[in-house]
Amino acid sequence: MRTSSDCFACFMEQAARGAWQIAPDDTALRERLVRQMAELLAGADLDRPPPDLAAEYYPVLTEANGGADLFAGHKEQANTRVLALLPQLETYVQGSDDPLRAALGLSLVGNYIDAGVGIEYDWEHALEAEKDAPWGRDAYPAFRERIAPGAKVLILGDNAGEIGLDTLLVKELASLGAEVAYAVRETPVLNDATMEDAEIVGLTRLCRVLSSGSDAPGAVLGRLNPQTRLLMDEADVLLSKGQGNFESLEGRMGNVFFALKAKCRAVALALDVPQGSSVFVHYE
Repeated sequence: MRTSSDCFACFMEQAARGAWQIAPDDTALRERLVRQMAELLAGADLDRPPPDLAAEYYPVLTEANGGADLFAGHKEQANTRVLALLPQLETYVQGSDDPLRAALGLSLVGNYIDAGVGIEYDWEHALEAEKDAPWGRDAYPAFRERIAPGAKVLILGDNAGEIGLDTLLVKELASLGAEVAYAVRETPVLNDATMEDAEIVGLTRLCRVLSSGSDAPGAVLGRLNPQTRLLMDEADVLLSKGQGNFESLEGRMGNVFFALKAKCRAVALALDVPQGSSVFVHYE
């Protein structure tokens, strides 16, 4: 997906929020940080996906924050809350007529947890409201058919918190005999999940977890390491979680199952769905 003019307002809002968080009492620093985003956008190649551009800017915020992860508190809170919910959600999955679909649905709802979008969602309410939502009518049967003993499944993870809900999906895939690998971000960016988050939620005890090599809030192909690219090519099922991965791979790689919330207008238009929709689609 190329960067849309609609993305500019989102980028500027993210820069402003980050600047206020870092320097609430330093007007000059806030102005400098926001101007740096404006300068980046002014000269940007819009054929690049949005996460590729974001990867150039977020180190600016990290440096201004003394090298500390600006979203560490957000990630810790999300992981802690999801871990508290997991026992009852696992009971729900196991009692479902189709545990795989139930686990995938909860995993998809977890994509609400996103510090990169300036919209607040009551995602815990959504866990209840969307358990039986009619997403994936066409894609899910194709997905389920490919999940068989020995099938190689690679999940491209997205956010902290959400990664905890993904443990339910990994368990179901493994119970059906699939060989599951899960890729996380190389370095902290926004509230995206890293190896540390995978360890916190127990994912590393359930499947192979690897760093994708990406320092962007998405699986930008040019930023992935060779190991991840090889697994993507070899996978029987490639499951891409979240907006950032969709923005990075749409139009650039085929045979991908995308599971995400269409949280912004540009992504909703690209998918031809109402903004805020749950989406599970298969791009051949």
